[in-house]
Amino acid sequence: MVYTSGYNLEYALVGNIAFDSDVALDEFLYSTIACFNDVDFAFERNLKDAFDYAHAFAIAFNEAVELVIAPKLKHVLEKLKTQLPEIDSNPERFREWWQTKGKVWGKQLRYLLIKYRNIGYDWEFNEQQKELLEKYYDVNKLLVDCLNSAADVSPIVRQKIEDTLLLLAIADIEKVHNYHD
Repeated sequence: MVYTSGYNLEYALVGNIAFDSDVALDEFLYSTIACFNDVDFAFERNLKDAFDYAHAFAIAFNEAVELVIAPKLKHVLEKLKTQLPEIDSNPERFREWWQTKGKVWGKQLRYLLIKYRNIGYDWEFNEQQKELLEKYYDVNKLLVDCLNSAADVSPIVRQKIEDTLLLLAIADIEKVHNYHD
């Protein structure tokens, strides 16, 4: 069976990454989680879509494992990888594995990504929190747009704004995260 994707998978997975291996790794790991969730959803609705997502999931996961440099993370991801059945050689076996063991495998993956990369949290925001995040995003986007279009802002002032205003939220998030650990 030859797999041909219904969309340009390379662009879906990589996007516009200027090849920074750390950013690329996080992108592939995030794509792995997203595709994993899509497979789960699609198996309940459309078998062909489920296998398309399963292939995208396998590609993203394999690429992520290849990019990992940290020995401990590489080891645990390779160990997880050995638990995955082959998609093409026996699709029915893969479907059965997915339905019986897929959720547990996904939880293990998510745990490892949170532990080693601090990504993969399953955020469940209420409507008020979503609105607040949207406003925060809009304000920061406006600030960045203004900085990018302002010809008379010196590089020093620009850097100061980026370091203090734009990174303030990151520092606040890290404080909250460290407080709860």
